Amino acid sequence: MTTFFKPDRKASMSAAHLVAIRKTPSCISGRLPCDAHHLRVSAERGVAMKATDRWAVPLTHDEHMNLHTYGSRLELDWFAKHGVNDPYGLAKELWACSGDLLAMRRAIGRFRAL
Repeated sequence: MTTFFKPDRKASMSAAHLVAIRKTPSCISGRLPCDAHHLRVSAERGVAMKATDRWAVPLTHDEHMNLHTYGSRLELDWFAKHGVNDPYGLAKELWACSGDLLAMRRAIGRFRAL
């Protein structure tokens, strides 16, 4: 059977990580429930492909829809406007401690503007 993922891409996909992301508070407002927003990472994306799960951050549904309305090319501006200057750093920390909800919440607290 042919796989649609390159081996390195497949290793960065995790349904369990997305479940954990959805259980953490929004990196913008601190509210629940959350969606898993996949950051725009051009090095990992192809045509009509989203970034791998290692680049997911938690946003409420309304925040997620607002970001998509704002435009993916202006994603970093949107996060900065909402008090998160390094969403990629946050995503890296969330991936590193995936499954440890307490550690994930602490990471969000460090990156979220209070």
